[in-house]
Amino acid sequence: MTVSTVAWLRTGGRISRMVCIALSAWIWPASGGTLEKFLSEAYGYTARYPSDWYLVQPSLENLSIENFPPSETVTGVRLPTGGASINLLASETIRRPTPPHTVPAWISIDSRHTPPEATSTFELEKRDLRVSVTELTGDCCDVAPPFQTYVAWYFSVGGRLFKATLLCWKGDPNLDKLRETLKAMRH
Repeated sequence: MTVSTVAWLRTGGRISRMVCIALSAWIWPASGGTLEKFLSEAYGYTARYPSDWYLVQPSLENLSIENFPPSETVTGVRLPTGGASINLLASETIRRPTPPHTVPAWISIDSRHTPPEATSTFELEKRDLRVSVTELTGDCCDVAPPFQTYVAWYFSVGGRLFKATLLCWKGDPNLDKLRETLKAMRH
């Protein structure tokens, strides 16, 4: 059961590179499903996401999806039990005071106040594209126990930096499947 979120780097209206971030999800139908398309005009990328996930604020300039309907949002913590969210950001969205220009710089910005519990790096390959990914994991979001867990991927495609973040409840039995599918990237 996998879902693919695909981010394209667009240059002059042409697709020049592609990276596929596959995310396992218990809600993805075994028989397959359709993908919706998200276009960030402001940051020049397109992403595909499963049609049974919900686009959060379609007017946003970066992809943000959740596996639950807006009516199930929990005040103060957002995610209901079993809920997950995925966000894809281009580095240009960061203005502290300027966008980061390297993956380590972006990680340093994000880790300044709360260091990750674990960090790893690995390579993903898709046809002629090789992407180096740095994965950070940890607890987040200033919610009372049981806390929420994040898996953040930092990577560069065609000289542009991106961050994909998966967020779910700590102890979610699907976290390992989500992480393993993220690492698989063979779709």
